[in-house]
Amino acid sequence: MRSNRNVIVKSSLLVVGLLAFGIAFSTFTNNSASGKSKLPCTVGNVAGEFGFIADGSIQPNSLGLPIGPAKGTGSITFDGQGNYSLTEAASFNGQIVNNLIDAGTYTVTSDCTCRTSSPGGTTHLLFTNDRRKIIGVNTTPGTTIHYTAERFD
Repeated sequence: MRSNRNVIVKSSLLVVGLLAFGIAFSTFTNNSASGKSKLPCTVGNVAGEFGFIADGSIQPNSLGLPIGPAKGTGSITFDGQGNYSLTEAASFNGQIVNNLIDAGTYTVTSDCTCRTSSPGGTTHLLFTNDRRKIIGVNTTPGTTIHYTAERFD
């Protein structure tokens, strides 16, 4: 009887220890790498060039894009004055399009959310990891495309 009690106590201590480690690790990772930039974002301090990957699909749309899967990769530059430009190679339902070029404007709020607008559509972006990474989604009707991007060093 006594040996079973020792096993239960040791097992309970192990579980409590692992639980405490899990909570501490979760808190550390959530505070250090999860997301929001530590400093407020501005149009000027997000400026720079980013490499991106786009992945999603196209539904019936007013842009004339073929319906089906869509993937792309390229670079986007934010000029620090509220203007951006991008160059992309993409596949729309297997139809390859090289040297796609788009340019437009962007706004940034202090919580690091960003909206872009151009004749090619609109996006909602979030700068993370001290403005070194971007996650986002295309908000143009007829598209379900998400983006990830990383600042070029």
